[in-house]
Amino acid sequence: MSVYTPKIQEALEFAAKVHQNQKRKIGGLPYLIHSVGVALILTGINTEEDLIAAALLHDTIEDGEGINKEVLAKKFGDRVAEIVYGVSEKSKSLSWQERKVEALDHVVRAGYDEILVKSADVVYNMNDVATSYQNEGEAIFEHFKAGKEQQLERYQKLVKTIKNKWPQNPLMQELEEKLSKLENLWQ
Repeated sequence: MSVYTPKIQEALEFAAKVHQNQKRKIGGLPYLIHSVGVALILTGINTEEDLIAAALLHDTIEDGEGINKEVLAKKFGDRVAEIVYGVSEKSKSLSWQERKVEALDHVVRAGYDEILVKSADVVYNMNDVATSYQNEGEAIFEHFKAGKEQQLERYQKLVKTIKNKWPQNPLMQELEEKLSKLENLWQ
């Protein structure tokens, strides 16, 4: 099966519309670059249409106006909607720390599809912050709600939780390599 299908095209277009006015915290690039990057990481280990579509859409509930699980289920099917809902922060009203604890708790209960998308997201984010740190130094932390130590601790806990949940995760080695790179840069 081709990785590029009508469903994936529709997911890409949907994500582009949802994220059209959003920029990445670091560098100010269009947010869609993140969604596509997560999908590309995932295609390296799995080309299932629903997983790639979910990777493209993984932040639409969190960051989109009026986007919820029901909207995604109607447009992309229940499996895609469940995966996206599973990796979404449920309450933006919580503090940064509370949201990250909630995300860790969810990984413990998550299925493998959700963990794959979450893993690709974390690989992308760790790579992005490491590259940005190498280029811009400490200034990158001005864009975040938490400092370097909190960010590193969050990634350490997240990678450990993912590994405890699913040691055979096909992205585990990449997660550990990206984490090691951050630890070497930030410690």
